[in-house]
Amino acid sequence: QTVEEKIEYRLQFRPQEQGKMETLRNLTLINRDGLPIPLRSVTEFEILPGAAGIKHYFGERTITVFADIDRKKISTGEINADLAEFIEERGLLQRFDRLRLWFGGELEQQQEAMGNSGIAFLACLIGIFFLLTLLFNSLSQPFLIMIVIPFGFLGVIVAFALQDMEMSMMAFIGILGLAGVLVNDSLVMIHTLNLRKQEKDGDPFLSEDEISEGAKQRLRPIVITSVTTVAGLAPGAYGLAGSNPFMTPVFMAIAWGVLFGTFVTLWLLPCLYAAEQDLRRLLRRPLERFRAHN
Repeated sequence: QTVEEKIEYRLQFRPQEQGKMETLRNLTLINRDGLPIPLRSVTEFEILPGAAGIKHYFGERTITVFADIDRKKISTGEINADLAEFIEERGLLQRFDRLRLWFGGELEQQQEAMGNSGIAFLACLIGIFFLLTLLFNSLSQPFLIMIVIPFGFLGVIVAFALQDMEMSMMAFIGILGLAGVLVNDSLVMIHTLNLRKQEKDGDPFLSEDEISEGAKQRLRPIVITSVTTVAGLAPGAYGLAGSNPFMTPVFMAIAWGVLFGTFVTLWLLPCLYAAEQDLRRLLRRPLERFRAHN
């Protein structure tokens, strides 16, 4: 009677014979003539350091290759990219069908964290836009206020590139917090221009000179607010009173983002406000004609 299934089994020495070199040397093999011969007569033995344990992944034996990274010369992402390119050029996966590779560890954690950060960033933008819409009772002005956010991010990227710093996960967390900080100066600027518009009787639009005067009125408060913020973050960003490599990218991202966003708020935002008014003027006439006919 036969069993119609695959049965795997393993032969082992008795416990008192395991882990001894002499047991291995005295192991007998059957040669092609059917005669038993000791293993020591056909091979040489050498004791070398071996793996501390055998690791398995989904039931398959695995080999883990690891090394310390000099982050001043290369990053984790670059190492994994070079490794993937090397495997593709040599065709290792095609030549060895039992070979399986898994890029995990820090790279996997970074990719997962980046996905979560993207969701958090989107939720942050939606929340800011919703609150600004309720505050100004407008759909266009929240866009004007939030237009400074991508320019602030651009300033962070330029600053990190000039200083040859890696955009790490902590840097992205700093960028996430930067989104809420950047809108403060823009909010003050738009609110001041709206107040000047409300003070006018009849004409709901500001002239270019009036917009310029409103921006000049907010120059000192915006600059002081931004400078004090950057001054508070600079010691942590550049280790002036002790460095913390874990938090340095966060301080660096917020400081440079606020600094760059300040110039955008003072220079670009009044121009966009004037452009928004011009667009309102163009749309006002067709709407008035439509209402008059109806």
